[in-house]
Amino acid sequence: MRSQALLDAAAQARATLARFPLAIAAAGTAVAAGILLVEPGNRDLTTRVLLAAILGLPTFTAVHLLSEERHWSLGRAGIAAALATALLLLFLASARTWSNSLLALRFAQLTLGAHLAVTFLPFQGRPETASFWQFNWAIFQRFLVATLFSAVLFTGLAIALVAIDRLLGIHVDGDFYPRLLVVIAFGFHPWYTLGGVPRSLGDLEDRGDYPTGLRIFAQYILIPIVVVYLAILTAYLGRVVVTRAWPSGRIGYLVSSVATAGTLALLLAHPARQRAEGRWIDPFARWFFIALIPSLIMALLAVGKRITQYGVTEPRYALGVLGWWLLVLAAYFAVTRSKSIRIIPVSLGLVVLVTAGGPWGMAATSQRSETIRFRQLVEDRSTALRSDSADQVSRRELTAVARYLLEVHGPGGLAAAIRVPADTVEAWRAGIEGDPILLALRTIGTEPLWQGAPTTGSTAAFAVLRSDTTPVTPIEVPTGSVLFPSNELFRPHWLVFSGDTIQVTPHRADGLLEFRSRGESILLPVGASIDSSVGAGPGYRQLDRPQPLVLNGDATGRYRIRLVITAAHWPSTDSMSRSASGSILLAPR
Repeated sequence: MRSQALLDAAAQARATLARFPLAIAAAGTAVAAGILLVEPGNRDLTTRVLLAAILGLPTFTAVHLLSEERHWSLGRAGIAAALATALLLLFLASARTWSNSLLALRFAQLTLGAHLAVTFLPFQGRPETASFWQFNWAIFQRFLVATLFSAVLFTGLAIALVAIDRLLGIHVDGDFYPRLLVVIAFGFHPWYTLGGVPRSLGDLEDRGDYPTGLRIFAQYILIPIVVVYLAILTAYLGRVVVTRAWPSGRIGYLVSSVATAGTLALLLAHPARQRAEGRWIDPFARWFFIALIPSLIMALLAVGKRITQYGVTEPRYALGVLGWWLLVLAAYFAVTRSKSIRIIPVSLGLVVLVTAGGPWGMAATSQRSETIRFRQLVEDRSTALRSDSADQVSRRELTAVARYLLEVHGPGGLAAAIRVPADTVEAWRAGIEGDPILLALRTIGTEPLWQGAPTTGSTAAFAVLRSDTTPVTPIEVPTGSVLFPSNELFRPHWLVFSGDTIQVTPHRADGLLEFRSRGESILLPVGASIDSSVGAGPGYRQLDRPQPLVLNGDATGRYRIRLVITAAHWPSTDSMSRSASGSILLAPR
């Protein structure tokens, strides 16, 4: 009986491979890239290959379902598959020049668009019937089951490996666990999900099954929650009108969340519209969208005001586009009283794909807007006499915009704003001359002022290790010591040394870093060391150090600690913003 079940599972897996060969190949590529990502090496290329392979899963699935439903010839289906492959290779090649933030953004957009295409592409050219809902519910249900199976499978195998390691003494490499997770997440999960994709859309026409649990969740849990939040938003709108106060900048996220949840509830409750107990859903849907329109207008006004003040960024662009899409959708359903649900994924998929690229796209529009804002801030500084407080506000905004352009749009984005070659900014970021934001703002005749830095009248120190004509003095490494590199020292973490676990605890208010092990502790006065190096005085002080700050401390009878600080941001009034970067050396006493 068990062998027959295994044979049936193997036969189903082979059938899924024969039906979706390119999607399974993409899953295999994702598995290989994910395993390689665990190993040291070219992580940039491996990450891009992994993301392209993940994107290929829904892309090839959508292409196959379309060709299967339209009964395309082998040649025509091959052309469609080749076109999809070319688009994925274009994504892989283009991603080489994108920053990590931009790569994550475009990957999320394209992946969402590809998944939405799976939901509606096979139904293009067909009238909407019950099969549309049944098809997507079958895939979603299979996805949930695959997720549960994958979680149980990984947990069970991981526990078994731990038992083999601890009980039988057979060493299991720690890297084996993430590799196992990759195989299950990118191999088993999509393969099992694809095995549940319905083969014939026509066979779904007569299916009238509607899970009782889903009906209860949609009608008696999700919809009432949406009604409560919609009432709260409507009350808030009334308060805004009465008090004439501008709505909070966060209102856009709240309205979008309520609108999305309400739309999801209507999608899940759609089959109940054809039943006697669900006749109330049609009038509810219409009045839901009518009641939603004023809140959406309020949210769009709030987003528009933020854009006017601070320019367009990717989150504001996305919030604005989502708000307009929901507003048009709400107006459509309110006016036409349509029961069609296919228009929801179709319209959203088109919006997502259209805004993913081009000069009108999310990234290009945001970069263009923030570049214009940066140059306007520079021009305002050169043409206006400013008080100290106004000057600090201007510097703070310039610093924030420069950091955004560098982190999201890369060296080219910042270079375009300050009108220098991109290679110059790239060299700043790759070299040891100093912080690239500091060097960029100095080219326009100002100094950075970081968010959270204190204003005039308070003290702040910002220290960075730099290279100049003075050679950096080597730091002696104690015999038997262990180096713990760390980007940020002032965060709670643990070190393992000579069989002991050492807890590192920051005390930002006192400027101390505590090392504790077996009841013994030592406090290193980081703040006092920084203050003594920078010197006293009000205002924002920049210190470029040719040598790092070195602090030594001994724990009673156990080990020695050496702290090597290469950078620090140390405001005197805002202790929560204090930070220091460097390395930790531990050696036996």
